[in-house]
Amino acid sequence: MDKTILQALEDMKNYFGIEIFRRGNGFNRAVIDIITDKRTQYLLTVAINNVDAYTRLEQAYRAKDSFALDRLVAEMAADYVIIEDAARETLEYIAQLVTDEMNANPGQAPIQPDPRFAPLPPYNPYSSQESQENVQQPDSNPQVASDQNSINSVAVLSSQGHAESQFQLGECYRKGIGLSKDESKAVEWYLRAANQGHAGAQYEMGRCYAKGIGLAKDIRKAVEWYVKSAENGFVEASYKLGQCFLRGEGVTRSERKAVEWLARAAVKGHAEAQCSLAQCYQSGYGIFTDGKEAFEWFLQAANQGSIEALYHLGDCYLFGDGVERDTQKALQLFVRSAQAGNSKAQYRLGKCYENGNGVDRDLQKAIELYKKSASQGYAWALYQIGLCKSNGLYMNKDLKAAVRWFTKAANAGLAQAQYALGDCYREGVGVGRSKEKAVGLYKQAANQGHHKAQYQLGKCYETGYGLAKDKNKALELYIKSAGNDYEQTDGYHEAQVELGKRYASGNGVAKDALKAAVWFDKAARQGNAEGQYQIGRCLATGAGVVIDVTGALQWLELASEQGHANAKHQLDKLNKKSGPLMSGELPERSGEGRQKPQKQGFIKRMFQR
Repeated sequence: MDKTILQALEDMKNYFGIEIFRRGNGFNRAVIDIITDKRTQYLLTVAINNVDAYTRLEQAYRAKDSFALDRLVAEMAADYVIIEDAARETLEYIAQLVTDEMNANPGQAPIQPDPRFAPLPPYNPYSSQESQENVQQPDSNPQVASDQNSINSVAVLSSQGHAESQFQLGECYRKGIGLSKDESKAVEWYLRAANQGHAGAQYEMGRCYAKGIGLAKDIRKAVEWYVKSAENGFVEASYKLGQCFLRGEGVTRSERKAVEWLARAAVKGHAEAQCSLAQCYQSGYGIFTDGKEAFEWFLQAANQGSIEALYHLGDCYLFGDGVERDTQKALQLFVRSAQAGNSKAQYRLGKCYENGNGVDRDLQKAIELYKKSASQGYAWALYQIGLCKSNGLYMNKDLKAAVRWFTKAANAGLAQAQYALGDCYREGVGVGRSKEKAVGLYKQAANQGHHKAQYQLGKCYETGYGLAKDKNKALELYIKSAGNDYEQTDGYHEAQVELGKRYASGNGVAKDALKAAVWFDKAARQGNAEGQYQIGRCLATGAGVVIDVTGALQWLELASEQGHANAKHQLDKLNKKSGPLMSGELPERSGEGRQKPQKQGFIKRMFQR
């Protein structure tokens, strides 16, 4: 073929109109990016062997469908590995399509490359900004620096108000390509283009404000520019807005709005947005929980090469979330993601080897994978190694080393590690005792909703450990730790027992025998021996509930089996029918045999009457 690839791109740009190739749509720059940055695996490797991919390309070009082009480029930019020959062959085919299309329209004026739009530095709007920033830019770009006339042409057009050229000139100044690097001047040219509605420049303005590039950092202004860019169709801006609303960065946190923006990016093929949207469906953030919908979005992202999505798909198969449980498929996905360097997958795969889940149990392999994951700073892996060191599991016990690992995980924000490290400082395990540090760590974990930390912090307020006594604050934390309401299924069983006793005695709350029984029942069903003993007493005496001797016997026996001395004593009394039990005479037992407590629980049965 006579024409070069870049020449063919110029022909496409001139033939189909410059508008659809502006950065807001991104196709021209993304295709150039594919060659220079060597990104993508999916379409570039599939297209040369896949008739359907050819058909989609041809249809997109013939229909001048910019949305379809964007979708194809999103697929092109899905991975970081490409075969350069595949990229060249695919683009040559695209060039041939353009040539054929032009030949089919003989009345069309001959196409001549426009020298004003010589190819500029690569930029891929579908790849993460962070990944590009971490790559050290060379002092000069051969595509630009070798042709200073191109830079001069862009500068001239920029001064004449050409938005695309203004944006590209901002890119050159920010990256120091063909010009001395000058972030302030980059912002100046971005702003000029952005004020003309250039979606890419608006996005860059948002990013500059978010990171303090060339101007003072201002997250709120960053969000304002992201909104403008997203409303002009720039996909990465929609994704960024979704993240901002999820985290409450520059805006009031709103899961619903986060989902709306993530969905806008996801339907346009943004793999990271698809993965984030899937997690929202999986966890019920801002939208109804739907495991199947989550699985489908993870699958779409994985098909674009998302390593993170492969990990999440593995979890879906491992736990049967949105798809039929399949341990072997889960394992295969974890292996693929872990080999690609995903720290979460490495940790999960380590768990599989530790527990023999889908593979032969191999503790040494598990530890190796935990260390790989931990080396990337994954908090759960750091915490896991801390646990192993603390308890002497699969490695030599070393309490000081355990504290170091817990500290790393706690600093990474893991509530479980913050709580464990707080215990170390409170008890002086592997480190000197420190009330101040213990309480500080409990607070960090409690603020993240960690139930055990909330309970322990409540105890600190109640006893004055490391801070001033505050019984009201203690009660507030016990309630949070217990699970806040009767219908909530989680909650810390020790806090539930604490609340039960307070309602039974009227300590700090209005005395209420029924509420006491409710909390004892919840603790009992989590296996708490004291809770089982207390609910057994309630059922035996009718404290807040209808007398149920059979139920009382069942709970007291379970508590007794855990070594609860009072439960064993009361159980012996009840079995011997020895007269008064705690308060009042018990009725005769019926002849039915003992059964386990009903799964539903007496509290729900009462509420449903």
